Amino acid sequence: MFPAQANAPQLPDLPEGPSIERLRGPVELSAWTTGQIVLVVLLALALLALVAWIWSARLRARHARKARISPETAARAEIEAADLAVEDERFAVLLSGALRNYIEQGLAIPCRAKTTEEFLRQTELPEPLRADLDAFLRGCDQVKFAGRRLGRDERARLSETARRLVERGAATQSAPEREEVLPA
Repeated sequence: MFPAQANAPQLPDLPEGPSIERLRGPVELSAWTTGQIVLVVLLALALLALVAWIWSARLRARHARKARISPETAARAEIEAADLAVEDERFAVLLSGALRNYIEQGLAIPCRAKTTEEFLRQTELPEPLRADLDAFLRGCDQVKFAGRRLGRDERARLSETARRLVERGAATQSAPEREEVLPA
């Protein structure tokens, strides 16, 4: 035996059965008090609120930037970006995407989640616009899905058609607005 144990007083035997008296020795206390836990939770909630506020501010700023650009301007920029694509398939994807974005945002006609066939069948458009749009979208679909190759002239023709469709869409949008402003 060790000398420290020899001088230690002997503890009495424990009573039988479960009892509070059976507990012996030091009781470990939590390293965190209730006040500290509440403080940490409050700080975490404040940090979460700050992150949410910053995130929403960025979304509002991004939305404000997008709102300043007209759908026609955005479509023209997307068409220019499509013209820079080297591969025919990428060119067709970007070009048809630019026109579909314009139709959805500028003309308020849902088309992004529809196939060309569904879009043309379910949408009422003026006949000249419908015919040009049909030819344009089907031409892009042939490149995207059938692997058709385009020459320089065909690429330029598709880009020009997209620009013309945006201009015609803008003209159809602004015509009703002019009628409302001018007295009959």
